[in-house]
Amino acid sequence: MKKIIFSLVAFLLLSTLLTGCLLPLGGFAVLKDELDEWRDDLSRGEESKRSEPYYDYSYPDYSYHFEYSQFFENSEYIEYSEYIESSEPSFEISDDYSEPIYSVPEISEEESESAEPMVELYTLAEVRDYINGKKEDDIFDFEFLYYGDKSKLDGATIARISASCVIFHNVIGNRYEVTLVEYPGDRIVDAYKSGDQSQLSASEKRALGVAVAMVNRARAKADSDIELEILLHDMLAQSVEYYDGTTDVPNAYDPPRHLTAIGALLDGKANCQGYTDGFYTLASIAGFEVGRMTVYNSEGWHILNTIKLDGKWYGVDVTFNDCMADGSEYIPSYRLFNVGKDRMLEYNWGEEMEYYPLESQCDKNYFYYMPLNGSEYGYQRAYTDIDEMAQDMVDRWLDEGISIQCAMYINSVADWSKLSRAIEQSDYRNAQIAWTIWTYTNGRDTFFTIKFS
Repeated sequence: MKKIIFSLVAFLLLSTLLTGCLLPLGGFAVLKDELDEWRDDLSRGEESKRSEPYYDYSYPDYSYHFEYSQFFENSEYIEYSEYIESSEPSFEISDDYSEPIYSVPEISEEESESAEPMVELYTLAEVRDYINGKKEDDIFDFEFLYYGDKSKLDGATIARISASCVIFHNVIGNRYEVTLVEYPGDRIVDAYKSGDQSQLSASEKRALGVAVAMVNRARAKADSDIELEILLHDMLAQSVEYYDGTTDVPNAYDPPRHLTAIGALLDGKANCQGYTDGFYTLASIAGFEVGRMTVYNSEGWHILNTIKLDGKWYGVDVTFNDCMADGSEYIPSYRLFNVGKDRMLEYNWGEEMEYYPLESQCDKNYFYYMPLNGSEYGYQRAYTDIDEMAQDMVDRWLDEGISIQCAMYINSVADWSKLSRAIEQSDYRNAQIAWTIWTYTNGRDTFFTIKFS
């Protein structure tokens, strides 16, 4: 009897499965449909994940430091310090940090039709001009289509050509969505010009106060615009110590202080970004039109200022001008002060980095070592005869008491010993003098700074 019952139950179950009457989903046929639909959903999800854009933030990596080696000659009271320039980037030149986002705003067909078409760009120079034009209009979120070599337009490149502290960007096919993060100096200068400090942080307000005080002190001493610029250059270099700290930006909207004018003006320590942002702040408040430009050499990337004088643009590199070591006082150098391309031989840069076109030649009205005769700041000179240079330096020390002097030896490469021998052979007028020499060459010219005592 039990066998008959079990056989009957088994027969009923088998019949039910075959007819689809027991399962609420409709039996095997329905199960197959559900399985196929589930597989389609999974496939669409994987495809969507593969095509989803990544949101990057990027910044230029600038990491430079300086070394000094000193050599002393006891005879004739001669001392020598040779400046050696070196740079060790803390990591690779191109750095993009990415984290995925999981939703893209939908644009309706109506909105798409009414929106203006995005600008189409084909070269890095066009991207540079477009981005910097947006910056000048105080627009920091924008998008464009790029049909050039996309391998050359990564986040770090966008940050460099726009001279921005940090940038965010999305890349969706040929479409670039960019958000720029300004240096604090930009916000400080904007607040000074508008009189509205409400958007400044507490540190930025303090830096604004320090900058205004420095500019006022310089104006009280300067008899001309060029002297005002020189004083601002010297005040910044004298108050800042080069700091070779990390260039990582863990919080894109709050970069390390030494990368900005905050570190330069409040903390007294900065890398090349901080020096550049500091000079931008001071010179802009003083009424100059100032920019920033990225360059590189065989060791890595570097940033410096550009300044507009009499309608023309020149380079100013306070970082590398603040290179001397004495321990007791500021020892100036002006080898990269209001320079044209003819005196920037230590650097290279692509066209896309040069938003403000630099002059091909230095102008004797503005380049520190080549002033016009009779100029009120004409105490520095350029020479083709090193014996003449040596005698003039000795005379200025003995007659005017100018202990620290700078001069350029044009189209000649020479070390410290050549100038030292020339000083030995000059007319001391029976005075006993000692000197220290710093020297630097760009491969064509030699720049000397000498300290008499």
